Amino acid sequence: MKKKELGMEIGFGLGLGTMLGSLFNYIELGIVLGGVACVFMLS
Repeated sequence: MKKKELGMEIGFGLGLGTMLGSLFNYIELGIVLGGVACVFMLS
């Protein structure tokens, strides 16, 4: 996987996690979940 694609995957995961987290007022949790989701997508 290219570095650019990796960056996009991570950015997308963090953005999605932040949006979901902000809906439930758990932005920090959303960021963590986004990071975990990225790890699962990449593995």
